[in-house]
Formats: sequence, C-alpha cells, structure tokens
Amino acid sequence: QGVREQAIALIAEWPGDANLRSATAPDRLSARVTVAAEWNPPLLSLFVSDGVQLEATGTSRTALR
Repeated sequence: QGVREQAIALIAEWPGDANLRSATAPDRLSARVTVAAEWNPPLLSLFVSDGVQLEATGTSRTALR
C-alpha cells in the first residue's frame, strides 16, 4: 500500500472527524501526511463559537533500504 492508502485506513479507524489534506512520499524514502480537524474548546465556546481549525503535518523516514 502507498502512503495515501495507509493514511486513509488509519484515519478511518481513529475516533473523531479528521480530514486527510495530503499524503505523499516526496523522496520515496519519507512519508509526509497532513491532517486537519475542527476543535471546539469546551470552556471557550461562547467566544469561539465556530471552532478552531487545527492542522498537523508529520514526516517519517525509513532507515532501512
């Protein structure tokens, strides 16, 4: 499986509503995945009624060839 397929499978099993933004293997040795989700802070919902958009990117590199 490629990076995108693995990321989709993992997100499907994870609780919540994360969205896959991108999943690539830029140099064929590293995997880079970006996910995004909306967070609604429980105590600040009066001030942030639309939620806060969060985005995270992770890169993993294999040591084996």
